[in-house]
Amino acid sequence: MIDFNKSFFVYGLGVSGTSVINFLRNYKYNFKAYDDDESKIKLLKKKEICKKENLLKILEEVSYICISPSISLRNHLILLKFKHKIILDLDILGSLIEKENNVKTIGITGTEGKSSVGNYLNSTLNKKNKSILLGNIGTTILQKKNIRKIINSYDYIIFELSSYQLDKIKYLKLNIGCITNLYPDHLKYHLNFKKYIETKLSIKNLLKSKGRVLINAGTLKVIDDKKLKISKKFKIFRIKKISPTNVFVNENISLVSEIMSFFGHTINLSENIDINNLPFRNQIIVNTKKLKIYNDSKSTNILNSIKTFNLINSNSKILILGGLLKKNNLEIPKIQNSTILIFGKDVDKFYQIFHHSNSNIVKFLNLKDLVIFLSHLINASNNTNHVLFSPGGESFDFYKNFSIRGNHFNKLVKKYINES
Repeated sequence: MIDFNKSFFVYGLGVSGTSVINFLRNYKYNFKAYDDDESKIKLLKKKEICKKENLLKILEEVSYICISPSISLRNHLILLKFKHKIILDLDILGSLIEKENNVKTIGITGTEGKSSVGNYLNSTLNKKNKSILLGNIGTTILQKKNIRKIINSYDYIIFELSSYQLDKIKYLKLNIGCITNLYPDHLKYHLNFKKYIETKLSIKNLLKSKGRVLINAGTLKVIDDKKLKISKKFKIFRIKKISPTNVFVNENISLVSEIMSFFGHTINLSENIDINNLPFRNQIIVNTKKLKIYNDSKSTNILNSIKTFNLINSNSKILILGGLLKKNNLEIPKIQNSTILIFGKDVDKFYQIFHHSNSNIVKFLNLKDLVIFLSHLINASNNTNHVLFSPGGESFDFYKNFSIRGNHFNKLVKKYINES
C-alpha cells in the first residue's frame, strides 16, 4: 500500500491529476506538480509548482509519481527512468480502503462492454447494498473531503479498468476481476494484439488471495489462439440465453450473474434486472413489428460490430459502418446475405474489407445521405428489418466523440424514417 507520509509528484493536470492534487491538498500531504501545458500551471499554488529545469531533480527525490493512465512511458523517457515510482489515481483509491473494512472490490476490463457490465452490476448491487462505479468511466471522487470515510462506507466498489490503467497500476487489490471480451485495440500504445491481451490478463496480479478472474469461452479462445496461458485464478463462465427481445445483453448479464454468485448473491435471470442498455450501446431506438433499429455508436472496433451484428437472427438485416478504422491485422469475420451501408472518411477502407462478401454494399459521403437512403430501403421492403448502427470506427472524422455521433443518428432517424 502507499505510504502517505512520503512525497508525491503529479505529472499532468487533467481530470485525474487535478483530483489527485485536491486529495493531497485536503490531507496536507507533501507534493509537487507539473504539466507540459503552461496554462494549466495556474491551477497550482506557488509552493506546489515544479519548474521544468528542476523536473529531473524532483523526480529523483520523490517516492511516488502519479500520472495520467494514457501516458505512454515509451514516449516519455524521463518518466520511463522512474517506472518503479509510477502510480495512478486508482492506486491511491485502493490504498484508502482499510484492510479491516468489509468493502468488496470488483475490476472489470475488456475491449467492449465494460461500461454496460459495470452499470448493470452497480444498479443490481444497489438494490440491497451500497455500491459505486469508478475508474475508466471518468468518475473520480478523490477530490471529495473526508474521502477515507466515504470510500469505507461502501459495501462494493466497482472499477472499470482500461488497458492503459492495467499497464501501470500497482496498489489496487480486487476480490474479483473479469474480462468481457478481447478484440485488437489501442495497438499504437501496446504495439501488437498479443501484448494488448497480456496487459488485460495482468488483472490477475491485482487479485487478493482468494480472488478469481472471470472469462467466457469466446475470450478463452482468443487467448489460446495467441498461444497464451491462463492460471488457476481464471474461471470460465457460460453465457446464458436471458433476453429474447434484446440478444445483446445476454453476455453482459451472464457475467453480472457470475459476479453476484461469487459474493453469495443470486439473481433471477428471468426478471428484468435493469437490462436497458447505456446510451449508444446497442440501444433500441425504434422497436415495432416491422422495424427494429439499434444504436451502437459506442462501438469503435470493427470486430465487435460484426460479432454484434451476427447475433441478430433475421433474414433481413442491415449493418451501418463508418468512421476512422483502427489498425487491425486480424481476419475479419464474414457477413453473408445482408446489406452493409458505409459512411465517413474511411469508406474505401471499409469497402475493401467487405467487397468479397455475399452482401449488398453501398457507400455514402455522410450519415444524412445514408439515413435518407435507409428510409427508402425500409419502405420498399415487405420484411421486418433489423438495423444495427455500429460504426466499428472512431468518430473523429466528423464528430467530437461517439455520443455526438450517436445523437446525430437518432435525430436523423426521427426525421427521415417512418416508424409505423
